[in-house]
Amino acid sequence: MALLNRLKRSRTLFILIAALAFFVGYWLRGGDLPFIENLHKGSGNAKKSEVDLNLMYACPMMCIPPQKSPGLCPVCGMELVPLARHQHEEGPPRLTLTEEARRLAEIRTAGVERKWISAEIEAFGQVILDDTATLWGATEPLWARLFVYEQDLPWLRLGQRVVLRTDAYPGASFESSLVFTGALVNPLNRTVNVGVAIDAHRRFLVPGMILRAVIYAGLNAKGEPISSVDRGSQPPLVIPSSAPLITGRRAVVYVAVPAENGLYEGREVTLGPRSRDFYIVLAGLSEGEKVVVNGAFNIDSALQIQARPSMMNPAIKTLPGPQSESRSRSDKQP
Repeated sequence: MALLNRLKRSRTLFILIAALAFFVGYWLRGGDLPFIENLHKGSGNAKKSEVDLNLMYACPMMCIPPQKSPGLCPVCGMELVPLARHQHEEGPPRLTLTEEARRLAEIRTAGVERKWISAEIEAFGQVILDDTATLWGATEPLWARLFVYEQDLPWLRLGQRVVLRTDAYPGASFESSLVFTGALVNPLNRTVNVGVAIDAHRRFLVPGMILRAVIYAGLNAKGEPISSVDRGSQPPLVIPSSAPLITGRRAVVYVAVPAENGLYEGREVTLGPRSRDFYIVLAGLSEGEKVVVNGAFNIDSALQIQARPSMMNPAIKTLPGPQSESRSRSDKQP
């Protein structure tokens, strides 16, 4: 009898252990037991009505992914700020930043405008006294013979503005125009001779003097070089050089959406040549739009952190801009 009672107690203990193991295993797999679900059903609905699931809170330093509730960043200790509201989106990626988030990300914009810009071609040479210069139209034998590398030759047009400098007069510059372009390339240094009339500066520039020069190649709306006298009626469309994010052969910008405070839209653009602080825009933008010139990378990073489409991902397919054309060009060839 004692043995029978002992067996019954062992079987009961085994059943209890098996049941406990079942419940623990189910809980570790992330399951919710029916009676537990019923206990939390009411409180879960109440919380969901109070929390805006579209509002995310991000670390200003992008240390961690955006969170669904405010607080402090566990990495850098900075306070999380409201970042964006978004729904399921198609087409170009968009992101809304609160005023505080824009301030912390140092977002600045600038207008897309039309203005004349010039590509700058650097050259070097010296002052020459040569009677044969009259053969190509010079009224006086004093001229500047400059050497331009062959890859820059397609940018040259007669009449373009030239600024000369010499170590003999630090800080001073002497302006003239391009009056002659050679037809032969020197096989040793791959340069072409060009001529600049400088008789007006003969008081300062003397034969044999070494010169440094910048030739300014004016550009039309298509990014093609022109002389200073045939610019036409419409300047090129330009944006600040800090606006585009360039990845390989792609160039993207973030545009402030009109009448939508803090909303920015990614846009792929086709760029022409760059001239110092500006790029010519061939397609993708319209005059008067505002592009992000500081903080564009922060916007793109915020989209990537949220696992949303980003302009820096070459696999993203975006809708064309208002002036998109089937023309591909992002280098400096005219």
